[in-house]
Amino acid sequence: MRWLEIPVTPDAEEARRAAREELDKAIYHHEPGLFMRALRWISEKLGQVFDVSPTSSSPMFSVAILAIVLVALVLSIVFFRRIRGQAAARSDRRGSARLFEDDADSSTLVSRARNYAASGNYTEAFREQFRALIRYADERALIADRPGMTAQEAARDLGALDSEYGRSLHAQADLFDAASYGDVLLGEQAYQALIRLIDLIKPRLATLAPQVEVSDEGARGQR
Repeated sequence: MRWLEIPVTPDAEEARRAAREELDKAIYHHEPGLFMRALRWISEKLGQVFDVSPTSSSPMFSVAILAIVLVALVLSIVFFRRIRGQAAARSDRRGSARLFEDDADSSTLVSRARNYAASGNYTEAFREQFRALIRYADERALIADRPGMTAQEAARDLGALDSEYGRSLHAQADLFDAASYGDVLLGEQAYQALIRLIDLIKPRLATLAPQVEVSDEGARGQR
């Protein structure tokens, strides 16, 4: 009977063949997971960047480098947030820049702006052109030039007359403040953008009736 048969011991060749067949089974093949493959790839790349031998580019090496990079990134974010916060605090303390330094009419201010632009000083050209727009509205009694009026106050008053351009006017006032305090140097692009905005706003302002009462002594458009 078959169950009474004595088992035959395989020879060496059969044993090696049986071992190879067993080891070829999928259960013995452990491919590294996605996380380990990613760490290995990062290790290799970091090893190339830092000129480290391949034996040093282990997953733990990449983890250490990533930890250093993350710490540096966090410190950078904290540093720049602190710098921005300090700049914002300085801006809040200073407030918006005063708009007018004299009683020049809008035509004079436009002429100054063009002269500055011709000489390449677009920062001053921008400031004079912004003043010219506000002075034009003041001359038409659309807004009132109050003593010490700031760029933001003027943008608010003028934006109230035409809400479509209110946000743009406040953005230009921000640039006026930044230029006035020396935080930025404006280029031709900023100056030309202001010119285009004025070209859109002035025709609409010309159709509006006077909004404020101006005394004879304070009237500018009649000079």
